[in-house]
Amino acid sequence: MSKSVLYEQDKRIVKITLNRPDTRNALSGDIIEELVEYLNKADKDKNVGCIVLTGAGKSFSSGGNLQEIKDMTTKDNMSLSELEDWYRFGIQRIPRTMNSIDVPIVAAVNGHAIGAGNDLCTMCDIRIAGEDAKFSESFLRIGIIPGDGGSWFLPKIIGLSRANEMILTCDVLDAQKALDWGLVSQVVPNDHLLKVAHEIADKIASLIPTLPANFSTSSTSAILLFISGVSAPRPNHVPSGGVFLLTDPGSNNSDDSSATHPMVLCGPTISEICSAIIQF
Repeated sequence: MSKSVLYEQDKRIVKITLNRPDTRNALSGDIIEELVEYLNKADKDKNVGCIVLTGAGKSFSSGGNLQEIKDMTTKDNMSLSELEDWYRFGIQRIPRTMNSIDVPIVAAVNGHAIGAGNDLCTMCDIRIAGEDAKFSESFLRIGIIPGDGGSWFLPKIIGLSRANEMILTCDVLDAQKALDWGLVSQVVPNDHLLKVAHEIADKIASLIPTLPANFSTSSTSAILLFISGVSAPRPNHVPSGGVFLLTDPGSNNSDDSSATHPMVLCGPTISEICSAIIQF
């Protein structure tokens, strides 16, 4: 049986490939487990200077594996509480891991990056797209909301207004519009995608030995986020009484520089999210 995620190292560059083209690389339990394992493996290897993340087949990732979640309740009789724990200690391990590692990640987005697949893109440091790439925050179509990627990283990348438009309309962005909106930094021909991603990764890896021994790329990201007015992702999208908030660091006109301006995004609790998936 083939592995759900492939790990290939070429000198200082690691290519991690989501390898379930039969499900369009939906983020099932096996992919989550192996992806987290390989991200940590690359981060611990001091010979690794950069990661390229991509998907096998025609899609980067179609998002969460809804059929798998539905089967856990209808076939395995998991309760909502058990499913909630699976969610926390399953797919949410990905953003926690990507937020904690130091090695930079270049997303080479081939084909569809939908729902949690688009969220996964936003967790990467650099995103480049093949000309056929498609991006969508499609969560509302099944009655749920984005997690760490869509509710926090996405607004920091493309701005609150455009993030809300993606989330609330579930529209699909083609590669050119994703470039115009700043979601990706380059659009390249499909057959050049991995070559260009590797070239970028090679430039990054070539600079790593010249950096101080205590340099951390994750620390650098944290500094950039602090400058933008938000110090960490998790406190800024906490479900509270069934309300999900996006926070804006505030305007220059605010008397209180620490004030935040909540934006309500229709948010259910995790149990309600799980229930909606089951019904879907």
